[in-house]
Amino acid sequence: MINVTPISIAAAAQSYAAELTEKLCQPYCVNASIQPVVDVTYTIDDTSLVGTTLYVTLFPCNECAKAIIQSGIREIIYLSDKYAATPGTLASKRMLKSAGITLRRLESDKAVLTLPLSE
Repeated sequence: MINVTPISIAAAAQSYAAELTEKLCQPYCVNASIQPVVDVTYTIDDTSLVGTTLYVTLFPCNECAKAIIQSGIREIIYLSDKYAATPGTLASKRMLKSAGITLRRLESDKAVLTLPLSE
């Protein structure tokens, strides 16, 4: 396996590739270790995640963003963006927006979320 640019942003990546050095390109490529996981998703059912919404507590990192883009997820609803200013999160946002994925912070008046794990 080799590192590749996510399919939905290949054209967009070329537009900003000139500003990137080889070291800085890494956040924009699908890591070879993530690609088999994505391939399994499509092996099960070609449309298993296409068009779905992903709910997460923390805004996805750049590595997760690449897998999300490859899987066909179309919307991410997140609770926290505490690493918003880090290079990985900035790359994540740029890739997700380039792929046309809707990003939405969950707005709530609740200070605490309790999730019972047993009945």
